[in-house]
Amino acid sequence: MKLSKIYLLVIIINVLLVSGCTDVKDYYFNIDKSPEVKIKVYGEWKENNQRDTIKVNKSVEIEYYVTDEDGDAFKSNVGLTLETQYSFYYSELPNEKKYIIGTTTEGLKRFTIVAKDEYGKKGTKSIELMAIKNLAPVAKISVIVVGEREIEVSAENSYDRDKKFGGGIKYYKYDLNGYKFDSYSPIARYKFASGGVKVIKVIVVDNDDVSSEEVSQIVNL
Repeated sequence: MKLSKIYLLVIIINVLLVSGCTDVKDYYFNIDKSPEVKIKVYGEWKENNQRDTIKVNKSVEIEYYVTDEDGDAFKSNVGLTLETQYSFYYSELPNEKKYIIGTTTEGLKRFTIVAKDEYGKKGTKSIELMAIKNLAPVAKISVIVVGEREIEVSAENSYDRDKKFGGGIKYYKYDLNGYKFDSYSPIARYKFASGGVKVIKVIVVDNDDVSSEEVSQIVNL
């Protein structure tokens, strides 16, 4: 009879311990807050599902930051794990809290980061990026008379519409009333042999070898 009481006591104690552990675990789960995920693209922190643009075959850096009740989740919560849901190719730089993403196809893409803490609570942040091909540059021209039959042509205000994605002006194509040449300089000077009405034209070419539309200006010398 004594032996049975001992067994019964052990069973009761075990049940209480298990019940206690479950209650404690449930308690911490209930008071635990989901991690908060922030995503930065092009130097700006984005709202959830905020849309931006990405250029096909050009990589973009995504910076992320995760916080929990105590601040930086990577410092305070050793149980934190990250998941990604994506329609990009990407590489991860975990020590820098960054992803490098890119795409080879046009269209709307989504990148999602899910942070899960040690209690199973999740925080999610998504961004949408419209993948586009190269945008043609835009030529701007300004012509001033600097001397007798001499002009200065400036294309300094020309720009590449996808500069945000690494685009830029590669060189300039000048047509000075029939005298044509290419130059890496946005400024050109030229002295005509004779006066009169002259038509000055400029085309700019970007670093993807795409040309702008031609712009022109008439000057009377």
